[in-house]
Amino acid sequence: MRFSDGMCGFKFLRRSLFERIRDRHSPLCDGWFFNTEILVKCEWLGETVHDIPVDWTDDRTSKVKYRQTISEYLREMERVRRQDQARLRHSR
Repeated sequence: MRFSDGMCGFKFLRRSLFERIRDRHSPLCDGWFFNTEILVKCEWLGETVHDIPVDWTDDRTSKVKYRQTISEYLREMERVRRQDQARLRHSR
């Protein structure tokens, strides 16, 4: 992937592009991985993704469950990998 950070930062895209992604590459994650999945699928469609750096400040009071989030992320990455393999098979 050409982008550097799928989680942090604002995602801005045209509604028509989101609808193309949703219609062609469903299902979409409804959890933490959603941000990264949108960027990956934009690249699949040949769209340009721009990274704009942001300053990140950790929130020491965060209630994010890291192990659960990591497990979910790995499952979603595998699902998208399988979608990519199917996409590539159909494009031949």
